[in-house]
Amino acid sequence: MTKPELLAISKKSPLKTKYVIEKLAEECGKDVKVLWLPPAHCEFNAIELIWAFVKKYVAAKNKGNTIKGIYDLSLEALSKVTPELWINCINHAKKYEDQMWERDRLVDENLANLRQINPVNIILNDDDTDSDSETEEESESEEP
Repeated sequence: MTKPELLAISKKSPLKTKYVIEKLAEECGKDVKVLWLPPAHCEFNAIELIWAFVKKYVAAKNKGNTIKGIYDLSLEALSKVTPELWINCINHAKKYEDQMWERDRLVDENLANLRQINPVNIILNDDDTDSDSETEEESESEEP
């Protein structure tokens, strides 16, 4: 079969993708919800701030560039990740989320305002001429 034929068959009975995390959340009950973060927006994810903390710590203390040394520094950095640091990172992510919600609200308001403005129609004709331009007769009568 050709690719278009196979695609046509597959579209007749699509499979809904279910991720393992969704199955686990269902097993935990209705109190657990999966929060899907938008891709390429690490600002919404507190663990990215923790990861940045660990990398910065390792980079600042790394002197030998050996795998063992980096491993040990990584463990040391992870041991310095406290509940207070987690709370600060979570609060930072929430603050950023609130800022994005506010921007979204402002965009919606501005779009609503733009819809209320009456459109301006400009009609262009092919035979329009500038008032400052010369006509053909004027240009022929003048001498160079």
